[in-house]
Formats: sequence, structure tokens, C-alpha cells
Amino acid sequence: IETKNLLQQYIQEGNNLSKFISSFSLKLSVYETEKLRQMEELAASTSKLFTWLFIINLVVLFLVLVLGFFLLYRSLKARSKAEKVLHSYKQSNQFINALAEGIVVQNEKGYIIECNLAAQEILGLTQEQLQGRTSIDPRWKAVHEDGSDFPGETHPAMKVLATGQPQRHVIMGVHKLSGDITWIQVNSHPVKNDQNQLQGVVSTFTDVSEQKQINDQLKQSEHQLKTFMYAVNDGFVMINQNFKVLIANVTAIQIFRDCLGIIVKEGINLFIRVPQQRKEIVLQHLEKVFKGEKVEYEVYYDFIPGRKESWIFYSLTPVINEKQAVVAACITLRDITERKKIEQELQKNEERLQLALDKTGDNAWEHNFNTGSTWFSATNNHFLGYHSNELMQQENENRWWSSTHPEDRDLLKKNDEEYKTGLRDSHSMEYRIYHKDGSMKWVLDRGVVIEKNEDGTPLRIVGTHTDITTEKELQNKTTEQERKKKEAIVEAVIQAQEKEREEISYELHEEVSQVLSTVKIILGIAAANPANAQNYLQQAIERTTDAIEELRKISQNINSSTLKIIGLTDGLKDLVDVVNQTTTIQFELDHTNYDGTIDIDFPIQLTVYRIVQAQIKNIIRHSKATTATIELTNSEQIVQLAIIDNGKGFNKNSAVYGLGFKNIIHRAEQYHGSVEIITEPDKGCRLHVTLPLSVL
Repeated sequence: IETKNLLQQYIQEGNNLSKFISSFSLKLSVYETEKLRQMEELAASTSKLFTWLFIINLVVLFLVLVLGFFLLYRSLKARSKAEKVLHSYKQSNQFINALAEGIVVQNEKGYIIECNLAAQEILGLTQEQLQGRTSIDPRWKAVHEDGSDFPGETHPAMKVLATGQPQRHVIMGVHKLSGDITWIQVNSHPVKNDQNQLQGVVSTFTDVSEQKQINDQLKQSEHQLKTFMYAVNDGFVMINQNFKVLIANVTAIQIFRDCLGIIVKEGINLFIRVPQQRKEIVLQHLEKVFKGEKVEYEVYYDFIPGRKESWIFYSLTPVINEKQAVVAACITLRDITERKKIEQELQKNEERLQLALDKTGDNAWEHNFNTGSTWFSATNNHFLGYHSNELMQQENENRWWSSTHPEDRDLLKKNDEEYKTGLRDSHSMEYRIYHKDGSMKWVLDRGVVIEKNEDGTPLRIVGTHTDITTEKELQNKTTEQERKKKEAIVEAVIQAQEKEREEISYELHEEVSQVLSTVKIILGIAAANPANAQNYLQQAIERTTDAIEELRKISQNINSSTLKIIGLTDGLKDLVDVVNQTTTIQFELDHTNYDGTIDIDFPIQLTVYRIVQAQIKNIIRHSKATTATIELTNSEQIVQLAIIDNGKGFNKNSAVYGLGFKNIIHRAEQYHGSVEIITEPDKGCRLHVTLPLSVL
């Protein structure tokens, strides 16, 4: 700026001098010419005066010429000096333009008066477009790093002009004409004269767009890394070779605080805070890591007062740079206290299981399909009769197969083939096996695949062998008892059916047959006495009506279609009404707690109806009761029937149930129902039946 101002000053002085000489010479020439003309006029009148004037004119002209040469000399000297200054300025300007850093000069009012080529290239503007602009020009559209507006009055150059203080390392985003943003780092410095007065500001700046993009990516990567670190459940700490913490996530901070009483934060020396009794072993681990090895170990902490007992898993991994040098150690921490408790509990459970298996006679086993080896858990295999030192895993499978009952070997063979072809993943089967002493045992063999090959075929299977010899013997006895019980029930049903047929036959013979015989006799008399035939025919019609009613009653007792039509409660009402007309015992039906909207399968309804019929017959024939109540209730799951009489009752412990009770019990058990008889001598009898709503 000083060079340019000096150059402009010299040029101005030269121009002023030239103008002065020209003006002075012109004025002098005009004046002297006029004087000469006057002198010539005077000379015409007087020669003496002309002579003196001529001499004076020559002297003045000489003085003018001397003065002109002096002024011309000064002008040429000033011009030469100006040319030298101009040459120096051009050389200085070439140097400034050669700089890669942008330079912008603004005067005391903030207007750009000079810029170099780098500034033009970085800002994407020509010198003409830049000169005359100010920082508050809205066309800059400057923004901060966070994307917010960067007002012109807060630009570095304007702050310098406002405060007189330099502004350094300011990051600014400037919109180019293309719309792209160029990020620049600006340094602005004040320009002052000899009197320390602010005359302008010089700003230098560099294009940091690429560096900012790299920094943004780095920040994003660091953010993602921190996000990942804080998201994982494991603790994460990175330390340098001086054991200083570079980074630590929340989980690691919490583990160190709760388990070790160490406050971890960035910058602290982690090794110093390691408990004294752990320093030596920790130092050994860290030395291995900084040599490039990975170290993993578990530590149980129970020696720190006021801290909970805990198990911590450590994984130390070296961090290697591009030169394959270890620059840091990454420490992963995991609180495995709960896992250790579970493992300890599992170990105890395994010990208990092994003890239980040994005590109960069960034998755990594992088979590997690839190697063919079989492992037995029992020290003394009570199925085979061999001790563990007599059993080899490679021979156990053949020994077991050879000890299996010949009739059951095909069962094992088929099961084995289905496993190998992938048709099954588990099994449970019973078969016989021979003991070393020749005795035979029943074994319950159960297993499940726990590992498969890549092709899906089983690799390992585990299971148990359970001795069910006693259960099988008991089952055989129970089966025989069940068979006999079923035979007895079938016999009871047959007898009940025969009894029912006899009763129907009796009713048909004693009731209907006698009525019809009477009708036949009356019709014969009517035929023999035509005069009185009308009276006999009326009697025959009445008797025939009685026969029809008897047949209807018999049909209702043996036919269930009526029950389907009128429903269970109405069917029981009709039954009670008919019984009350034919016996001195007064029967009552109570169905106030029976919900007719609940669906009950018809076979269940029919069973309830038949049980009521059977118990009514039992009461009439054996109870000597005067009253009896039939209670019918139901819920969303069951239907219940209670029949209570005030008869003589009986002793349950010594009683032999007759065909009627057996038939009732069989009907209830047929649909998984239950029957309870509550009675004592002289205290009547209560029959309680519970049935499901559905036959399924």
C-alpha cells in the first residue's frame, strides 16, 4: 500500500509540474510576445528604448529558459523515480499473485481495493467483481461451520476495523456463484500509518474445504464409534502406552466404579489406580498386549471393602497403526458375575442330577454319530452289569446292542436309521435288555439331538436310560386287573340289558298283553250281543287307549329321540311325573342352578337321564324311602347330578354293589366322569355324579 501510494504521489507531482511548466511557458510566451509587439511599436518611435527593451527581453527569456530546464529536469527525475517505484510495485504484485494463499485488502471503510489471483480463484470471482465489495454484501451468503448464518458485520475483517485487533483461524463458508460452498480459514490483520491510525485491513485465507470434509467424516466416524461404544453392553476402554485412558464408555466406567472403586475418565493413568495386589499380573498382561499379543482372562474380586463381589472378564487387544506398530491397547470388560453364579448353580445341579441318577437307577448317555462313541454317566451300569472301567466308549454301542433283547433290536435299528436320515430329532421308547447275570430288565430310552452337521444330519445326541422293570411288572398286573374290570363291566352291562329286556317283556306281558286280551274278550262279547255292542265297543276303546299309553311309557323309557326333542330338564320332569303317579315315594326335581343355555353334548345328557332312571329304580326297590330329590346343576366346565333319598341307607364298607350301581358307575366312567356314594345305615343315601360337558 505504501509503495502504491508513493508511486501515485510521484506520478501526481510529475503531472502537476508538467502542467505548471506548460501553463507558465504559455503565459510567458503570450506575455512576452505582447511585450515584444509593444516594444516594436515603441522601437519604431525610439530606437534607444527598443534596445533596452530587447536586452531586458533577452535576459527574461534566458531566465525563463533556465527555469524551464530546471523544472524539466525535476519532472524527468520524478518520472524516473516513479518508473522505478512502478517497476517495484509490479514485481511485488507478481510475488503476491504467486502465493497460493488468498489476499484481500480493504480500506478503512471496508471496501476491497486489492486482491491477488489466489483470492479470485478461491472465491470464484474476478478482480473487477471483488473490488468495491464490502464484507456486509449479502451476496457472500457466508455461514458458520454448523450451517448457521455468518452476518457480514461479524466477518473477521469487519471485526478488525471495529476493534483494531487481529482475528485468527476463523472458519467461514462462502457461497460461490455456482451455489457450491467453499470453506476458508481466515486471518485478518489491521494496517496502520506512522501515526498508528487504522487505514485498512489485510485478510489472508486458504481453501480448507477438503480438509473440512475429512474432518467432518472423521467427526462422523468418531460419533459413530462413540455411539457404538455407548450402545454395547460390554465395557470398552482404550489406553496408550503410558496407560492413559484415551476413551471409555459408560459401561466400563460403571464396572470400574462398582467393582474396583476406580473413577475412570479420559486422560487418567489407569495402571496407577489398579489395586496393589493386581499390579504385577496386570503389568504382565499389558506388556504382552503392547508386544502385539491378545490376552483374555477372568478375575474374581472380593478383596475391596465396600464393593460387591464380582467376576469380570477382560479381553485385551493391541491397536496397530498403518506401520504395524502397536500404539494403544483396547480393553473390553464384561461383568460375568451372574453367568458365574449360573455356572456354579449348574455345576451344583449337575452334581445333584448325577447323584439323583445314580440313586434312582437312571443313566445319562451321549452318542456321537461320526465317531460311533457312546458315553455312559453311571459308574456302575446296572442295566449291563459292568463297571465304568470295563466299558470303553468306542465299544459301548456294540455292547448295548448285543445286550438288547433279540425281538427289540429291530426297534433300535429303525430308530437309528430314522435319525441318520434326518426323519427324527428325538425319541422315547421302551425295550428289554439283558443284564450281565442273565436277568432281563425293561429300559425307557429317551434322547434328543443337540448338534447337527452342516448337511442337517445329527452329530450328537444325548438322553437317559431309565429302569422301568418294576413299573412294567406293575403295569402288567394293572393291565390284567383292568382287563378283568372291563370284563366285569361288560358282564354288568349285558346283565343290565338282559334285565331291562326282562322288564320290558314283563311290562308288555303283564300290562299291555292283559289289556289287549281284555279288549279281545270285550270285542267277542260285543260280536255275540249286537244289541249291547255299543257299550262293549266303548269299553274296548278305553282299554285300547290304556294299552297305547302303556306302550308310550315303555317306548319313552327305552327311546332317546324324545329327549333330543324336549331337552334334559323337560325329559326329567316327565320322568318324575310318571314315577310319582306309579309309586308312593314322592320324587322332586330341582334344576334352579341349571343353565340351559350352556351346550352339553347329547351323549352326556342321555347318560344323566339313564343314571336318574337307574337310581330311581334302586330307590323304589331297595331304599324304603318316602321322599327323594333330584338336583341338577352345571357350570362352564361340568354338569353335576345329585340324587338324595331319606331311605334306610347302607354300610359302604361291607356293601356289595348290585347291577344298578355298577351300571351307573360304568356310564359315568365311559365319559371320564366320577361317581360318589355317601350313605350310612338309617341316614339315607346321596348319589353324586360329575360329568364333563363334552365327550371329547
